[in-house]
Amino acid sequence: MSAPDPRLAIAKDKPILEVAERLGLDTLKRNGLEHVGPCPICGGEDRFSINPGLGVFNCRICAGAGGDQIALVEHVQSCSFKEALAYLVGERELEIDPAERARLQAKAKKKEAARAEYAALARKRAIAAARNIWARAVPAAGTLVEQYLEIRGLD
Repeated sequence: MSAPDPRLAIAKDKPILEVAERLGLDTLKRNGLEHVGPCPICGGEDRFSINPGLGVFNCRICAGAGGDQIALVEHVQSCSFKEALAYLVGERELEIDPAERARLQAKAKKKEAARAEYAALARKRAIAAARNIWARAVPAAGTLVEQYLEIRGLD
Protein backbone atom coordinates (compact mmCIF):
# COMPACT_ATOMS: atom_id res chain seq x y z
CA MET A 1 0.00 0.00 0.00
CA SER A 2 1.49 3.34 -1.03
CA ALA A 3 1.60 6.41 1.19
CA PRO A 4 -1.19 8.94 0.63
CA ASP A 5 -0.49 11.69 -1.87
CA PRO A 6 0.95 14.63 0.14
CA ARG A 7 -0.76 17.02 -2.26
CA LEU A 8 -4.03 16.13 -0.57
CA ALA A 9 -2.96 17.63 2.77
CA ILE A 10 -1.57 20.70 1.01
CA ALA A 11 -4.83 21.21 -0.93
CA LYS A 12 -6.98 20.81 2.18
CA ASP A 13 -4.76 23.32 4.00
CA LYS A 14 -5.70 26.09 1.55
CA PRO A 15 -8.36 28.48 2.91
CA ILE A 16 -11.59 27.82 1.04
CA LEU A 17 -12.24 31.52 0.41
CA GLU A 18 -8.86 31.80 -1.34
CA VAL A 19 -9.81 28.83 -3.51
CA ALA A 20 -13.16 30.47 -4.28
CA GLU A 21 -11.45 33.72 -5.23
CA ARG A 22 -9.05 31.86 -7.52
CA LEU A 23 -12.08 30.24 -9.18
CA GLY A 24 -13.61 33.67 -9.83
CA LEU A 25 -16.34 33.48 -7.18
CA ASP A 26 -15.96 37.13 -6.21
CA THR A 27 -19.67 38.02 -6.15
CA LEU A 28 -20.31 36.22 -2.85
CA LYS A 29 -21.51 38.47 -0.03
CA ARG A 30 -20.91 37.89 3.67
CA ASN A 31 -24.08 36.86 5.49
CA GLY A 32 -23.44 35.99 9.12
CA LEU A 33 -20.87 33.20 9.25
CA GLU A 34 -21.20 32.38 5.56
CA HIS A 35 -20.55 33.95 2.19
CA VAL A 36 -23.57 33.53 -0.10
CA GLY A 37 -24.48 34.22 -3.69
CA PRO A 38 -25.38 32.64 -7.00
CA CYS A 39 -24.18 29.13 -7.74
CA PRO A 40 -21.67 29.17 -10.59
CA ILE A 41 -23.41 26.13 -12.08
CA CYS A 42 -27.17 26.58 -11.54
CA GLY A 43 -27.41 30.34 -10.89
CA GLY A 44 -29.98 31.68 -8.46
CA GLU A 45 -29.34 34.45 -6.00
CA ASP A 46 -28.49 32.97 -2.62
CA ARG A 47 -28.54 29.20 -3.00
CA PHE A 48 -24.75 28.84 -2.88
CA SER A 49 -22.77 29.35 0.32
CA ILE A 50 -19.27 28.98 1.69
CA ASN A 51 -18.60 28.60 5.39
CA PRO A 52 -14.95 29.57 5.95
CA GLY A 53 -15.06 28.49 9.61
CA LEU A 54 -15.87 24.93 8.60
CA GLY A 55 -14.00 25.12 5.30
CA VAL A 56 -16.95 23.84 3.28
CA PHE A 57 -19.37 24.96 0.55
CA ASN A 58 -22.93 23.99 -0.32
CA CYS A 59 -25.41 24.52 -3.14
CA ARG A 60 -28.99 23.95 -2.04
CA ILE A 61 -30.12 23.17 -5.59
CA CYS A 62 -27.35 21.18 -7.31
CA ALA A 63 -27.79 17.59 -6.13
CA GLY A 64 -24.99 16.55 -3.81
CA ALA A 65 -22.95 19.71 -4.36
CA GLY A 66 -21.00 20.44 -1.24
CA GLY A 67 -17.77 19.69 0.50
CA ASP A 68 -14.23 20.93 0.94
CA GLN A 69 -11.80 22.87 -1.24
CA ILE A 70 -11.25 20.00 -3.67
CA ALA A 71 -14.99 19.40 -4.06
CA LEU A 72 -15.46 23.13 -4.72
CA VAL A 73 -13.01 22.97 -7.63
CA GLU A 74 -14.70 19.80 -8.92
CA HIS A 75 -18.11 21.54 -8.77
CA VAL A 76 -17.12 24.86 -10.35
CA GLN A 77 -14.88 23.44 -13.07
CA SER A 78 -16.89 20.24 -13.65
CA CYS A 79 -13.75 18.18 -13.35
CA SER A 80 -12.51 14.99 -11.69
CA PHE A 81 -10.88 14.70 -8.29
CA LYS A 82 -7.44 14.29 -9.87
CA GLU A 83 -7.94 17.36 -12.06
CA ALA A 84 -9.12 19.41 -9.07
CA LEU A 85 -6.12 18.32 -7.03
CA ALA A 86 -3.81 19.25 -9.91
CA TYR A 87 -5.53 22.67 -10.17
CA LEU A 88 -4.90 23.35 -6.49
CA VAL A 89 -1.35 22.04 -6.01
CA GLY A 90 0.15 20.99 -9.33
CA GLU A 91 0.25 17.98 -11.61
CA ARG A 92 2.82 15.56 -10.29
CA GLU A 93 2.95 13.90 -6.93
CA LEU A 94 5.31 15.69 -4.61
CA GLU A 95 8.24 14.01 -2.96
CA ILE A 96 8.57 15.26 0.59
CA ASP A 97 10.64 14.05 3.49
CA PRO A 98 8.99 12.07 6.32
CA ALA A 99 9.34 14.94 8.80
CA GLU A 100 7.43 17.32 6.51
CA ARG A 101 4.80 14.64 5.86
CA ALA A 102 4.36 14.18 9.64
CA ARG A 103 4.07 17.96 10.11
CA LEU A 104 1.39 18.18 7.42
CA GLN A 105 -0.54 15.27 8.93
CA ALA A 106 -0.36 16.79 12.43
CA LYS A 107 -1.54 20.14 11.05
CA ALA A 108 -4.44 18.45 9.25
CA LYS A 109 -5.49 16.62 12.43
CA LYS A 110 -5.34 19.88 14.42
CA LYS A 111 -7.39 21.67 11.76
CA GLU A 112 -9.99 18.87 11.72
CA ALA A 113 -10.25 19.02 15.52
CA ALA A 114 -10.78 22.79 15.32
CA ARG A 115 -13.51 22.29 12.68
CA ALA A 116 -15.23 19.71 14.87
CA GLU A 117 -15.04 22.05 17.87
CA TYR A 118 -16.46 24.90 15.78
CA ALA A 119 -19.29 22.69 14.52
CA ALA A 120 -20.11 21.53 18.06
CA LEU A 121 -20.18 25.13 19.30
CA ALA A 122 -22.42 26.21 16.39
CA ARG A 123 -24.77 23.31 17.11
CA LYS A 124 -24.85 24.18 20.82
CA ARG A 125 -25.72 27.81 19.98
CA ALA A 126 -28.47 26.73 17.57
CA ILE A 127 -29.99 24.45 20.21
CA ALA A 128 -29.87 27.28 22.77
CA ALA A 129 -31.55 29.66 20.30
CA ALA A 130 -34.30 27.11 19.57
CA ARG A 131 -34.89 26.54 23.30
CA ASN A 132 -35.07 30.30 23.81
CA ILE A 133 -37.74 30.58 21.11
CA TRP A 134 -39.65 27.69 22.66
CA ALA A 135 -39.41 29.23 26.16
CA ARG A 136 -40.91 32.51 24.90
CA ALA A 137 -43.87 30.75 23.26
CA VAL A 138 -47.36 31.56 24.50
CA PRO A 139 -50.61 29.67 24.07
CA ALA A 140 -52.38 30.40 20.78
CA ALA A 141 -55.78 30.95 22.45
CA GLY A 142 -56.99 34.51 21.95
CA THR A 143 -54.25 35.48 19.50
CA LEU A 144 -54.00 36.00 15.76
CA VAL A 145 -52.65 32.47 15.55
CA GLU A 146 -55.97 31.09 16.81
CA GLN A 147 -57.86 33.20 14.26
CA TYR A 148 -55.55 32.04 11.46
CA LEU A 149 -55.98 28.39 12.40
CA GLU A 150 -59.78 28.79 12.53
CA ILE A 151 -59.79 30.34 9.06
CA ARG A 152 -57.73 27.38 7.81
CA GLY A 153 -60.20 24.97 9.42
CA LEU A 154 -57.72 23.71 12.00
CA ASP A 155 -58.35 23.26 15.71
